[in-house]
Amino acid sequence: MNICSGCGNNFHSVSAFDSHRTGSYHKKARTCLTEVEMLQKGMIQQKNGSWSHVGPKDGIVAWEKEVES
Repeated sequence: MNICSGCGNNFHSVSAFDSHRTGSYHKKARTCLTEVEMLQKGMIQQKNGSWSHVGPKDGIVAWEKEVES
């Protein structure tokens, strides 16, 4: 479980948790995305209530890998 102490939402993975946070680390202005913003970002809420990413094949991405260009 990855429960956010700010908004109370549960996230399927650390990556999904990190994706719902926005704002500057340096200015200490991190906030949570709203449910609408998470949906717009392509996240989904599972039947158990946890939020996750939608993957291209299996429906869930456990983590994201940055691709070097």
